[in-house]
Amino acid sequence: MKGIKHGIVAAAVALLLAVSGMPPAKAAVQSPQSVRIGLFYKTTAVAGFDVNADKGMQIGINANNAFNSLYEVTGSEVVTIRKDAYFVKNNGVYTEYNPQSQPSSPGEKVGPVHIRLGKGFSDLNAVLAQVAALKLKGVAAYPAYAGAWEVWTGFYTDSGQAQSDITNNIEKKLGAGAYEVAQSSATRIAVYKSTGEIALLLDGVSGAVQIRPKQENNPYAFRINRDKKYRGDLEIKRLTGSDMTVVNVLPFDQYLYGVVPSEMESYSHAEALKAQAVASRTYAINSMGKHNDTGFDLCATTHCHVYNGLSGEAQTSTKAVDDTKGQLVMYNGKVASVFYSASSGGKTEYSYNVWTANLPYLVSVEDKYELTTSSHYYWEKTFTAAQLKSTLLSKGIDVGDIQGMEVTKYTESGRASELTITGTKKKQVITKEATRTTFGLNSQMYSLTSNAGIPVRGDAGTVVNTSIASKSIMTATGLKTIPSAGNISVIGAEGKKTLTITSDAYTFKGKGWGHGVGMSQEGAKGMANAGFTYDKILKHYFPGTTVE
Repeated sequence: MKGIKHGIVAAAVALLLAVSGMPPAKAAVQSPQSVRIGLFYKTTAVAGFDVNADKGMQIGINANNAFNSLYEVTGSEVVTIRKDAYFVKNNGVYTEYNPQSQPSSPGEKVGPVHIRLGKGFSDLNAVLAQVAALKLKGVAAYPAYAGAWEVWTGFYTDSGQAQSDITNNIEKKLGAGAYEVAQSSATRIAVYKSTGEIALLLDGVSGAVQIRPKQENNPYAFRINRDKKYRGDLEIKRLTGSDMTVVNVLPFDQYLYGVVPSEMESYSHAEALKAQAVASRTYAINSMGKHNDTGFDLCATTHCHVYNGLSGEAQTSTKAVDDTKGQLVMYNGKVASVFYSASSGGKTEYSYNVWTANLPYLVSVEDKYELTTSSHYYWEKTFTAAQLKSTLLSKGIDVGDIQGMEVTKYTESGRASELTITGTKKKQVITKEATRTTFGLNSQMYSLTSNAGIPVRGDAGTVVNTSIASKSIMTATGLKTIPSAGNISVIGAEGKKTLTITSDAYTFKGKGWGHGVGMSQEGAKGMANAGFTYDKILKHYFPGTTVE
Protein backbone atom coordinates (compact mmCIF):
# COMPACT_ATOMS: atom_id res chain seq x y z
CA MET A 1 0.00 0.00 0.00
CA LYS A 2 1.15 3.49 -0.76
CA GLY A 3 2.37 5.75 2.01
CA ILE A 4 2.01 9.50 2.11
CA LYS A 5 5.25 10.00 0.18
CA HIS A 6 3.97 7.91 -2.71
CA GLY A 7 0.50 9.34 -2.48
CA ILE A 8 -1.44 6.14 -2.54
CA VAL A 9 -3.03 3.15 -1.07
CA ALA A 10 -2.84 1.35 2.16
CA ALA A 11 -5.20 -0.30 4.48
CA ALA A 12 -8.33 -0.77 6.35
CA VAL A 13 -10.96 1.12 8.27
CA ALA A 14 -14.38 1.33 9.73
CA LEU A 15 -16.64 2.64 12.36
CA LEU A 16 -18.41 2.53 15.65
CA LEU A 17 -22.09 1.64 16.11
CA ALA A 18 -21.96 2.45 19.80
CA VAL A 19 -23.43 5.67 21.13
CA SER A 20 -21.03 8.62 21.02
CA GLY A 21 -18.86 8.69 24.09
CA MET A 22 -19.08 4.98 24.85
CA PRO A 23 -15.68 3.24 24.86
CA PRO A 24 -15.24 0.62 22.13
CA ALA A 25 -15.60 -2.98 23.24
CA LYS A 26 -12.56 -5.24 23.14
CA ALA A 27 -12.25 -7.00 19.79
CA ALA A 28 -13.08 -10.68 19.69
CA VAL A 29 -10.21 -11.09 17.23
CA GLN A 30 -6.86 -10.79 18.98
CA SER A 31 -3.86 -9.08 17.46
CA PRO A 32 -0.85 -11.36 16.95
CA GLN A 33 1.98 -11.15 19.47
CA SER A 34 4.62 -10.58 16.80
CA VAL A 35 4.93 -9.96 13.10
CA ARG A 36 7.59 -10.70 10.48
CA ILE A 37 8.35 -7.84 8.09
CA GLY A 38 10.39 -8.37 4.93
CA LEU A 39 12.94 -5.57 4.56
CA PHE A 40 14.83 -7.07 1.60
CA TYR A 41 13.50 -9.91 -0.55
CA LYS A 42 13.15 -11.16 -4.13
CA THR A 43 13.99 -8.20 -6.42
CA THR A 44 15.31 -6.19 -3.45
CA ALA A 45 17.27 -9.09 -1.96
CA VAL A 46 20.82 -8.12 -1.02
CA ALA A 47 24.25 -9.71 -1.35
CA GLY A 48 25.34 -8.09 1.90
CA PHE A 49 24.55 -5.40 4.45
CA ASP A 50 25.92 -3.77 7.60
CA VAL A 51 24.25 -4.03 11.00
CA ASN A 52 24.92 -2.79 14.51
CA ALA A 53 23.23 -1.92 17.80
CA ASP A 54 24.20 0.80 20.25
CA LYS A 55 25.10 -1.65 23.03
CA GLY A 56 26.00 -4.83 21.24
CA MET A 57 24.31 -7.77 19.54
CA GLN A 58 24.09 -11.55 19.59
CA ILE A 59 24.29 -13.58 16.39
CA GLY A 60 22.92 -17.08 16.47
CA ILE A 61 20.35 -19.63 15.36
CA ASN A 62 16.65 -19.54 16.13
CA ALA A 63 14.98 -22.94 15.85
CA ASN A 64 11.59 -23.91 17.31
CA ASN A 65 11.42 -20.55 19.12
CA ALA A 66 14.69 -21.29 20.93
CA PHE A 67 17.60 -18.93 20.30
CA ASN A 68 21.15 -20.28 20.45
CA SER A 69 23.66 -17.43 20.60
CA LEU A 70 26.86 -18.27 18.72
CA TYR A 71 28.71 -14.97 18.51
CA GLU A 72 28.60 -11.69 20.43
CA VAL A 73 29.28 -8.21 19.10
CA THR A 74 30.37 -5.69 21.72
CA GLY A 75 29.44 -2.03 21.85
CA SER A 76 28.29 -0.34 18.68
CA GLU A 77 30.67 -2.24 16.37
CA VAL A 78 29.33 -2.55 12.83
CA VAL A 79 29.47 -6.05 11.36
CA THR A 80 28.82 -7.04 7.78
CA ILE A 81 26.53 -9.91 6.84
CA ARG A 82 27.30 -11.29 3.39
CA LYS A 83 26.15 -14.36 1.54
CA ASP A 84 28.94 -16.82 0.88
CA ALA A 85 29.13 -16.46 -2.88
CA TYR A 86 31.35 -15.20 -5.71
CA PHE A 87 32.69 -11.67 -5.27
CA VAL A 88 35.42 -9.40 -6.55
CA LYS A 89 37.13 -7.57 -3.71
CA ASN A 90 38.56 -4.20 -4.65
CA ASN A 91 39.70 -1.66 -2.03
CA GLY A 92 37.56 -3.40 0.57
CA VAL A 93 34.43 -3.30 -1.59
CA TYR A 94 32.79 -6.62 -2.50
CA THR A 95 30.97 -6.84 -5.83
CA GLU A 96 29.08 -10.05 -6.56
CA TYR A 97 29.60 -11.71 -9.93
CA ASN A 98 28.34 -14.73 -11.85
CA PRO A 99 30.92 -17.54 -11.84
CA GLN A 100 29.81 -18.51 -15.36
CA SER A 101 31.28 -15.25 -16.66
CA GLN A 102 34.21 -13.01 -15.87
CA PRO A 103 33.62 -10.20 -13.37
CA SER A 104 33.28 -6.76 -14.94
CA SER A 105 35.59 -5.05 -12.42
CA PRO A 106 39.20 -5.84 -11.52
CA GLY A 107 40.26 -7.10 -8.13
CA GLU A 108 40.75 -10.18 -5.98
CA LYS A 109 38.28 -12.99 -6.63
CA VAL A 110 36.62 -14.39 -3.52
CA GLY A 111 34.68 -17.63 -3.72
CA PRO A 112 32.39 -19.90 -1.62
CA VAL A 113 34.69 -22.94 -1.51
CA HIS A 114 36.62 -23.56 1.73
CA ILE A 115 38.83 -26.08 3.53
CA ARG A 116 37.91 -27.81 6.80
CA LEU A 117 40.89 -27.99 9.15
CA GLY A 118 39.11 -29.59 12.08
CA LYS A 119 35.67 -30.25 13.50
CA GLY A 120 33.79 -31.37 16.56
CA PHE A 121 34.80 -28.49 18.85
CA SER A 122 32.67 -28.04 21.96
CA ASP A 123 32.09 -24.29 21.71
CA LEU A 124 33.28 -21.06 20.15
CA ASN A 125 36.04 -20.57 22.73
CA ALA A 126 37.57 -23.93 21.80
CA VAL A 127 37.39 -22.99 18.14
CA LEU A 128 38.95 -19.58 18.75
CA ALA A 129 41.83 -21.20 20.61
CA GLN A 130 42.51 -23.47 17.65
CA VAL A 131 42.13 -20.56 15.21
CA ALA A 132 44.72 -18.57 17.15
CA ALA A 133 47.12 -21.50 17.13
CA LEU A 134 46.77 -21.99 13.39
CA LYS A 135 47.27 -18.30 12.69
CA LEU A 136 50.59 -18.47 14.53
CA LYS A 137 51.57 -21.11 11.98
CA GLY A 138 50.65 -18.87 9.08
CA VAL A 139 47.22 -20.31 8.22
CA ALA A 140 44.33 -17.82 7.96
CA ALA A 141 41.81 -19.90 9.89
CA TYR A 142 38.39 -18.83 11.17
CA PRO A 143 35.35 -20.33 12.99
CA ALA A 144 32.57 -22.07 11.10
CA TYR A 145 29.30 -23.45 12.42
CA ALA A 146 27.52 -26.12 10.40
CA GLY A 147 25.41 -27.77 13.08
CA ALA A 148 28.65 -28.13 15.08
CA TRP A 149 31.74 -26.00 15.54
CA GLU A 150 34.54 -26.41 13.01
CA VAL A 151 37.68 -24.58 11.86
CA TRP A 152 37.90 -23.54 8.21
CA THR A 153 40.22 -21.55 5.98
CA GLY A 154 40.17 -19.94 2.56
CA PHE A 155 37.64 -18.41 0.16
CA TYR A 156 38.35 -20.25 -3.09
CA THR A 157 36.55 -19.98 -6.41
CA ASP A 158 36.67 -23.73 -7.12
CA SER A 159 37.68 -27.03 -5.53
CA GLY A 160 40.82 -27.29 -7.67
CA GLN A 161 42.14 -24.07 -6.22
CA ALA A 162 41.34 -25.30 -2.70
CA GLN A 163 43.00 -28.69 -3.26
CA SER A 164 46.09 -26.96 -4.63
CA ASP A 165 46.30 -24.83 -1.48
CA ILE A 166 46.12 -27.96 0.68
CA THR A 167 49.08 -29.46 -1.16
CA ASN A 168 51.23 -26.39 -1.64
CA ASN A 169 50.47 -24.42 1.52
CA ILE A 170 48.53 -26.06 4.34
CA GLU A 171 50.32 -29.43 4.44
CA LYS A 172 53.67 -27.67 4.33
CA LYS A 173 52.73 -25.52 7.34
CA LEU A 174 50.67 -28.01 9.36
CA GLY A 175 51.80 -31.38 8.08
CA ALA A 176 49.60 -34.16 6.73
CA GLY A 177 46.03 -34.23 8.03
CA ALA A 178 42.40 -34.97 7.26
CA TYR A 179 41.84 -31.74 5.36
CA GLU A 180 38.56 -31.61 3.48
CA VAL A 181 37.26 -29.31 0.76
CA ALA A 182 33.91 -27.72 1.70
CA GLN A 183 32.01 -27.14 -1.53
CA SER A 184 29.86 -24.07 -2.14
CA SER A 185 26.49 -23.92 -0.41
CA ALA A 186 23.42 -21.94 -1.45
CA THR A 187 22.50 -21.34 2.21
CA ARG A 188 25.83 -20.33 3.77
CA ILE A 189 26.19 -16.89 5.37
CA ALA A 190 29.40 -15.05 6.33
CA VAL A 191 29.81 -12.60 9.21
CA TYR A 192 32.65 -10.05 8.99
CA LYS A 193 34.05 -7.85 11.74
CA SER A 194 34.37 -4.08 11.31
CA THR A 195 38.06 -4.65 10.51
CA GLY A 196 37.07 -6.74 7.48
CA GLU A 197 38.25 -9.95 9.14
CA ILE A 198 35.94 -12.96 8.85
CA ALA A 199 34.23 -13.59 12.20
CA LEU A 200 32.46 -16.84 11.32
CA LEU A 201 30.61 -18.79 8.64
CA LEU A 202 27.14 -20.19 9.29
CA ASP A 203 25.53 -23.06 7.41
CA GLY A 204 23.78 -26.41 7.75
CA VAL A 205 21.58 -25.19 10.59
CA SER A 206 17.97 -25.99 11.37
CA GLY A 207 16.07 -22.77 11.80
CA ALA A 208 17.22 -19.32 10.78
CA VAL A 209 20.20 -17.08 11.39
CA GLN A 210 19.11 -14.27 13.70
CA ILE A 211 20.70 -11.10 15.03
CA ARG A 212 19.37 -9.88 18.37
CA PRO A 213 20.29 -6.65 20.14
CA LYS A 214 21.56 -7.27 23.65
CA GLN A 215 18.98 -6.62 26.37
CA GLU A 216 20.84 -3.55 27.63
CA ASN A 217 19.89 -1.74 24.41
CA ASN A 218 17.18 0.80 25.20
CA PRO A 219 15.29 0.93 22.96
CA TYR A 220 15.79 -2.70 21.95
CA ALA A 221 16.76 -1.97 18.36
CA PHE A 222 19.38 -2.38 15.65
CA ARG A 223 20.54 -0.25 12.73
CA ILE A 224 20.95 -1.40 9.11
CA ASN A 225 23.57 0.09 6.78
CA ARG A 226 24.33 2.87 9.28
CA ASP A 227 20.91 4.30 8.42
CA LYS A 228 17.48 3.21 9.64
CA LYS A 229 16.87 1.76 13.09
CA TYR A 230 14.37 -1.03 13.67
CA ARG A 231 12.92 -2.48 16.85
CA GLY A 232 13.07 -6.21 17.51
CA ASP A 233 15.26 -8.85 15.91
CA LEU A 234 16.71 -9.45 12.47
CA GLU A 235 16.49 -12.73 10.57
CA ILE A 236 18.52 -13.71 7.52
CA LYS A 237 17.86 -16.54 5.08
CA ARG A 238 19.21 -17.41 1.68
CA LEU A 239 16.30 -18.57 -0.46
CA THR A 240 15.98 -19.53 -4.11
CA GLY A 241 14.73 -16.46 -5.96
CA SER A 242 15.22 -14.29 -2.86
CA ASP A 243 18.89 -14.36 -1.95
CA MET A 244 19.37 -12.90 0.72
CA THR A 245 16.06 -12.36 2.45
CA VAL A 246 16.23 -10.03 5.46
CA VAL A 247 13.30 -10.01 7.90
CA ASN A 248 12.51 -7.80 10.90
CA VAL A 249 10.77 -9.78 13.67
CA LEU A 250 9.12 -7.58 16.28
CA PRO A 251 6.02 -7.13 18.49
CA PHE A 252 2.92 -6.33 16.47
CA ASP A 253 2.12 -2.97 18.11
CA GLN A 254 5.73 -1.83 17.72
CA TYR A 255 5.39 -2.59 14.04
CA LEU A 256 2.39 -0.24 13.92
CA TYR A 257 4.51 2.47 15.59
CA GLY A 258 6.59 2.50 12.41
CA VAL A 259 3.63 2.21 10.02
CA VAL A 260 1.14 4.89 11.07
CA PRO A 261 3.46 7.92 10.63
CA SER A 262 4.63 6.47 7.32
CA GLU A 263 1.03 6.35 6.07
CA MET A 264 -0.24 9.64 7.54
CA GLU A 265 1.72 12.71 8.58
CA SER A 266 2.48 12.56 12.31
CA TYR A 267 1.40 16.19 12.74
CA SER A 268 -2.15 15.34 11.67
CA HIS A 269 -5.05 15.72 14.11
CA ALA A 270 -5.05 13.08 16.87
CA GLU A 271 -8.43 11.69 15.80
CA ALA A 272 -7.27 11.24 12.22
CA LEU A 273 -4.17 9.42 13.47
CA LYS A 274 -6.38 7.14 15.57
CA ALA A 275 -8.49 6.33 12.51
CA GLN A 276 -5.29 5.54 10.63
CA ALA A 277 -4.03 3.35 13.50
CA VAL A 278 -7.22 1.26 13.52
CA ALA A 279 -7.09 1.06 9.73
CA SER A 280 -3.48 -0.06 9.68
CA ARG A 281 -4.02 -2.63 12.44
CA THR A 282 -7.02 -4.10 10.63
CA TYR A 283 -5.29 -4.25 7.29
CA ALA A 284 -2.20 -5.88 8.79
CA ILE A 285 -4.22 -8.60 10.51
CA ASN A 286 -6.19 -9.22 7.31
CA SER A 287 -2.95 -9.50 5.36
CA MET A 288 -0.88 -11.68 7.69
CA GLY A 289 0.92 -14.32 5.66
CA LYS A 290 0.78 -12.31 2.45
CA HIS A 291 4.44 -13.24 1.86
CA ASN A 292 4.46 -16.78 3.22
CA ASP A 293 6.35 -17.94 0.14
CA THR A 294 9.37 -15.99 1.35
CA GLY A 295 8.94 -16.67 5.04
CA PHE A 296 7.42 -13.47 6.39
CA ASP A 297 4.01 -11.85 6.92
CA LEU A 298 4.18 -8.39 5.35
CA CYS A 299 6.70 -6.30 3.44
CA ALA A 300 7.89 -2.79 4.29
CA THR A 301 6.81 -1.16 1.02
CA THR A 302 3.70 0.22 -0.65
CA HIS A 303 2.79 -3.34 -1.66
CA CYS A 304 1.68 -3.86 1.96
CA HIS A 305 2.26 -1.02 4.40
CA VAL A 306 5.01 1.54 4.24
CA TYR A 307 7.12 0.75 7.31
CA ASN A 308 10.14 2.84 8.31
CA GLY A 309 10.88 1.21 11.64
CA LEU A 310 11.98 3.09 14.74
CA SER A 311 13.53 5.79 12.53
CA GLY A 312 10.09 6.76 11.27
CA GLU A 313 8.28 6.83 14.62
CA ALA A 314 6.70 9.91 16.20
CA GLN A 315 5.17 10.45 19.65
CA THR A 316 1.80 11.54 18.25
CA SER A 317 1.30 8.48 16.06
CA THR A 318 2.64 6.11 18.74
CA LYS A 319 0.03 7.54 21.13
CA ALA A 320 -2.67 6.92 18.51
CA VAL A 321 -1.61 3.26 18.29
CA ASP A 322 -1.60 2.93 22.10
CA ASP A 323 -4.92 4.76 22.53
CA THR A 324 -6.63 2.35 20.10
CA LYS A 325 -4.78 -0.78 21.29
CA GLY A 326 -6.38 -3.97 19.96
CA GLN A 327 -9.21 -2.17 18.15
CA LEU A 328 -10.21 -3.52 14.75
CA VAL A 329 -12.73 -2.72 12.06
CA MET A 330 -15.39 -5.43 12.17
CA TYR A 331 -18.41 -6.34 10.05
CA ASN A 332 -20.92 -8.92 11.27
CA GLY A 333 -18.41 -10.30 13.74
CA LYS A 334 -15.56 -10.66 11.24
CA VAL A 335 -12.52 -8.52 10.47
CA ALA A 336 -13.50 -6.23 7.61
CA SER A 337 -11.59 -6.07 4.33
CA VAL A 338 -11.22 -2.35 4.06
CA PHE A 339 -8.96 0.12 2.28
CA TYR A 340 -7.94 3.73 2.13
CA SER A 341 -6.22 6.09 -0.26
CA ALA A 342 -4.66 9.52 -0.03
CA SER A 343 -7.56 11.50 -1.52
CA SER A 344 -11.01 10.76 -2.91
CA GLY A 345 -11.28 14.01 -4.87
CA GLY A 346 -14.63 14.73 -3.22
CA LYS A 347 -16.34 11.32 -3.37
CA THR A 348 -15.23 7.77 -2.60
CA GLU A 349 -15.89 4.81 -4.88
CA TYR A 350 -17.70 1.46 -4.80
CA SER A 351 -15.19 -1.38 -4.55
CA TYR A 352 -16.68 -3.21 -7.55
CA ASN A 353 -15.94 -0.23 -9.81
CA VAL A 354 -12.23 -0.54 -9.03
CA TRP A 355 -11.74 -4.27 -8.41
CA THR A 356 -14.31 -7.08 -8.51
CA ALA A 357 -15.45 -7.52 -4.90
CA ASN A 358 -18.79 -5.95 -3.97
CA LEU A 359 -18.66 -5.38 -0.21
CA PRO A 360 -21.56 -3.63 1.58
CA TYR A 361 -19.29 -1.29 3.52
CA LEU A 362 -17.07 -0.30 0.59
CA VAL A 363 -19.52 2.10 -1.01
CA SER A 364 -19.39 5.57 -2.51
CA VAL A 365 -19.86 8.40 0.03
CA GLU A 366 -19.51 12.16 -0.12
CA ASP A 367 -16.17 13.49 1.08
CA LYS A 368 -16.93 17.14 1.68
CA TYR A 369 -14.42 17.77 4.46
CA GLU A 370 -11.35 17.25 2.34
CA LEU A 371 -9.78 20.57 1.47
CA THR A 372 -9.51 21.28 -2.24
CA THR A 373 -6.20 22.98 -1.43
CA SER A 374 -4.77 19.58 -0.48
CA SER A 375 -1.65 18.68 -2.45
CA HIS A 376 -3.40 15.45 -3.47
CA TYR A 377 -6.65 17.02 -4.71
CA TYR A 378 -6.09 18.35 -8.26
CA TRP A 379 -3.66 16.92 -10.77
CA GLU A 380 -2.91 17.00 -14.49
CA LYS A 381 -0.67 14.87 -16.72
CA THR A 382 0.07 15.14 -20.45
CA PHE A 383 1.57 12.36 -22.58
CA THR A 384 2.56 12.23 -26.22
CA ALA A 385 1.03 9.49 -28.35
CA ALA A 386 4.50 7.96 -28.63
CA GLN A 387 4.86 7.84 -24.84
CA LEU A 388 1.48 6.15 -24.45
CA LYS A 389 2.36 3.62 -27.14
CA SER A 390 5.65 2.84 -25.42
CA THR A 391 3.90 2.34 -22.06
CA LEU A 392 1.39 -0.04 -23.62
CA LEU A 393 4.15 -2.03 -25.29
CA SER A 394 5.97 -2.36 -21.95
CA LYS A 395 2.81 -4.01 -20.62
CA GLY A 396 2.50 -6.37 -23.57
CA ILE A 397 -0.22 -4.40 -25.36
CA ASP A 398 0.47 -3.57 -29.01
CA VAL A 399 -2.19 -1.39 -30.60
CA GLY A 400 0.20 0.10 -33.13
CA ASP A 401 0.32 3.86 -33.49
CA ILE A 402 -2.34 5.49 -31.35
CA GLN A 403 -5.06 7.14 -33.39
CA GLY A 404 -7.43 8.06 -30.60
CA MET A 405 -8.22 7.53 -26.95
CA GLU A 406 -11.31 8.36 -24.91
CA VAL A 407 -13.14 7.49 -21.71
CA THR A 408 -16.13 5.46 -22.87
CA LYS A 409 -17.68 4.77 -19.45
CA TYR A 410 -17.79 6.63 -16.13
CA THR A 411 -18.93 5.45 -12.68
CA GLU A 412 -21.61 7.16 -10.63
CA SER A 413 -18.91 9.07 -8.74
CA GLY A 414 -17.36 10.42 -11.95
CA ARG A 415 -14.46 8.01 -12.30
CA ALA A 416 -13.33 6.42 -15.54
CA SER A 417 -14.36 2.77 -15.64
CA GLU A 418 -13.64 2.12 -19.32
CA LEU A 419 -10.88 3.63 -21.45
CA THR A 420 -10.88 2.83 -25.17
CA ILE A 421 -7.66 3.16 -27.15
CA THR A 422 -7.77 3.00 -30.94
CA GLY A 423 -4.57 2.11 -32.77
CA THR A 424 -3.48 1.25 -36.29
CA LYS A 425 -3.37 -2.45 -35.33
CA LYS A 426 -6.35 -2.86 -33.04
CA LYS A 427 -8.66 -1.30 -30.49
CA GLN A 428 -7.91 -1.92 -26.79
CA VAL A 429 -10.45 -1.47 -24.01
CA ILE A 430 -9.08 -0.99 -20.47
CA THR A 431 -11.43 -1.24 -17.51
CA LYS A 432 -11.72 -0.50 -13.80
CA GLU A 433 -8.47 0.08 -11.87
CA ALA A 434 -6.39 -0.39 -15.03
CA THR A 435 -7.77 2.94 -16.31
CA ARG A 436 -5.56 4.48 -13.61
CA THR A 437 -2.61 2.13 -13.25
CA THR A 438 -1.84 1.48 -16.92
CA PHE A 439 -0.45 4.98 -17.42
CA GLY A 440 0.47 5.67 -13.78
CA LEU A 441 -2.31 8.21 -13.23
CA ASN A 442 -3.09 9.58 -9.78
CA SER A 443 -6.71 8.44 -9.78
CA GLN A 444 -9.58 7.22 -11.95
CA MET A 445 -11.42 10.53 -11.50
CA TYR A 446 -10.33 12.41 -14.61
CA SER A 447 -11.32 13.89 -17.94
CA LEU A 448 -9.32 13.22 -21.10
CA THR A 449 -8.67 15.71 -23.86
CA SER A 450 -6.47 15.72 -26.92
CA ASN A 451 -5.44 18.17 -29.58
CA ALA A 452 -7.54 16.19 -32.08
CA GLY A 453 -10.68 15.84 -30.02
CA ILE A 454 -13.90 17.74 -30.54
CA PRO A 455 -16.59 18.49 -27.95
CA VAL A 456 -19.60 16.21 -28.41
CA ARG A 457 -22.89 16.40 -26.50
CA GLY A 458 -24.05 13.00 -25.27
CA ASP A 459 -27.50 11.58 -24.49
CA ALA A 460 -27.40 12.88 -20.92
CA GLY A 461 -26.52 16.36 -22.11
CA THR A 462 -22.91 16.13 -20.95
CA VAL A 463 -20.20 17.40 -23.24
CA VAL A 464 -17.10 15.26 -23.66
CA ASN A 465 -13.98 15.77 -25.74
CA THR A 466 -14.00 12.89 -28.23
CA SER A 467 -11.51 11.58 -30.75
CA ILE A 468 -13.08 11.50 -34.20
CA ALA A 469 -10.67 9.05 -35.85
CA SER A 470 -12.54 6.16 -37.52
CA LYS A 471 -15.88 7.44 -36.17
CA SER A 472 -19.08 7.25 -38.22
CA ILE A 473 -20.87 10.57 -38.71
CA MET A 474 -23.91 11.79 -40.58
CA THR A 475 -23.09 14.22 -43.37
CA ALA A 476 -25.19 16.00 -45.95
CA THR A 477 -24.64 13.05 -48.28
CA GLY A 478 -25.29 10.31 -45.71
CA LEU A 479 -23.41 8.24 -43.11
CA LYS A 480 -19.64 8.28 -43.58
CA THR A 481 -16.63 6.95 -41.67
CA ILE A 482 -13.94 9.46 -40.81
CA PRO A 483 -10.45 8.32 -41.86
CA SER A 484 -7.92 7.38 -39.19
CA ALA A 485 -5.48 10.17 -40.05
CA GLY A 486 -5.26 13.54 -41.76
CA ASN A 487 -7.61 16.50 -41.42
CA ILE A 488 -11.34 17.07 -41.69
CA SER A 489 -13.43 20.21 -42.22
CA VAL A 490 -16.54 20.72 -40.08
CA ILE A 491 -19.12 23.48 -39.82
CA GLY A 492 -20.11 24.55 -36.32
CA ALA A 493 -21.62 27.54 -34.59
CA GLU A 494 -18.46 29.50 -35.31
CA GLY A 495 -18.36 28.56 -38.97
CA LYS A 496 -16.10 26.20 -40.89
CA LYS A 497 -13.08 24.67 -39.12
CA THR A 498 -10.32 22.27 -40.08
CA LEU A 499 -9.62 19.66 -37.40
CA THR A 500 -6.71 17.27 -37.02
CA ILE A 501 -8.03 13.69 -36.93
CA THR A 502 -5.16 12.02 -35.08
CA SER A 503 -3.81 13.50 -31.85
CA ASP A 504 -0.15 13.56 -30.88
CA ALA A 505 -0.82 14.59 -27.25
CA TYR A 506 -3.35 13.57 -24.59
CA THR A 507 -4.04 15.37 -21.31
CA PHE A 508 -5.56 13.73 -18.23
CA LYS A 509 -6.98 16.25 -15.78
CA GLY A 510 -8.32 14.87 -12.54
CA LYS A 511 -8.96 14.91 -8.82
CA GLY A 512 -7.91 12.64 -5.99
CA TRP A 513 -4.97 10.33 -5.39
CA GLY A 514 -5.29 6.56 -5.22
CA HIS A 515 -8.00 4.01 -5.83
CA GLY A 516 -10.64 6.05 -3.97
CA VAL A 517 -12.16 3.07 -2.13
CA GLY A 518 -12.82 3.42 1.60
CA MET A 519 -11.28 6.10 3.76
CA SER A 520 -9.77 9.20 2.24
CA GLN A 521 -6.78 10.19 4.35
CA GLU A 522 -7.15 13.84 3.41
CA GLY A 523 -10.86 13.60 4.11
CA ALA A 524 -10.24 11.96 7.49
CA LYS A 525 -7.89 14.80 8.41
CA GLY A 526 -10.54 17.29 7.35
CA MET A 527 -13.23 15.55 9.41
CA ALA A 528 -10.95 15.45 12.45
CA ASN A 529 -10.22 19.16 12.09
CA ALA A 530 -13.99 19.75 11.92
CA GLY A 531 -14.49 18.03 15.29
CA PHE A 532 -15.32 14.42 14.36
CA THR A 533 -13.87 11.64 16.52
CA TYR A 534 -12.07 8.68 14.93
CA ASP A 535 -15.07 6.38 15.34
CA LYS A 536 -17.32 8.87 13.56
CA ILE A 537 -14.76 9.25 10.81
CA LEU A 538 -14.65 5.51 10.27
CA LYS A 539 -18.44 5.23 10.42
CA HIS A 540 -18.74 7.79 7.65
CA TYR A 541 -16.38 6.00 5.29
CA PHE A 542 -17.47 2.44 6.12
CA PRO A 543 -21.21 2.33 6.77
CA GLY A 544 -22.36 -0.69 8.76
CA THR A 545 -19.05 -1.58 10.41
CA THR A 546 -18.00 -1.37 14.06
CA VAL A 547 -14.76 -0.67 15.83
CA GLU A 548 -14.28 -3.29 18.53
